[in-house]
Parts: sequence; C-alpha cells; structure tokens
Amino acid sequence: MMRRLSMLAALAVAGCGPAYHDVHIRAMVSAVGAGAEDLTLSVGSSHGVSLNQVFRVYRGVGTLEYVTKVNVYEVRPTYSRAKVLPDWARGEANVGDLAEYKGADKNHPRGRTRPTANAPPPPAE
Repeated sequence: MMRRLSMLAALAVAGCGPAYHDVHIRAMVSAVGAGAEDLTLSVGSSHGVSLNQVFRVYRGVGTLEYVTKVNVYEVRPTYSRAKVLPDWARGEANVGDLAEYKGADKNHPRGRTRPTANAPPPPAE
C-alpha cells in the first residue's frame, strides 16, 4: 500500500496523471425506426459502447459522406439504440450505413491498452 502511495505521489510531483486513451468503435446501422430518428447499431456493451456516446454516421464506399450524429440511449451486450441529433443531420440514416465513435476516455474498457502519446491531464474534480 505504501509503495503504491509513493508511486502516486511521484506521479503527482512530475505533473502526470491518469492517462486518457484513444477509443475507436465502428458499427453498422442495423435498423432504422419510424421517421428515421431512432437507430439500432450493431455494437453494444461487449464492444465498449456506453450510454451517451455520440456516433457519427457515414454513407458510401471509398469516399464516405457524412450523414448525421446519433446519441446512444440504450446499450445491450450485442447492440445499442441511438437517437438522431437533429441539429447535426445532413440526411437520413439508412440500414447499412457506417457508424463511428472516436473519443478519449480514461475508463473505457476498450481503451485501456491503447494509451495516447502526450495525453492531456484529467479534468480537475
């Protein structure tokens, strides 16, 4: 216990904190609800998805065209459900579109093994 505390103290003196990690999750839009405002994504908690993550939705092969952003409101082990953010929509999402999340998270289960170089310090609590 004392060894761990002294290591943490040394990190604090050196100006280092817990590292943030790059998180990158790709999914497919597997279903579109009425009015194209509610989407089902092909990834869930077992893939590292968590509530309130914002995915960007793209369409195309080779050159991707931005369609909209969606906010995850329900997460299951193998899929998740998300609502379209209307202020970010440039079109309607379709089944088969690519959904992508990129972010930095110090606690994300998929990000723990991929530390970023020169990670910013964590926010003050």
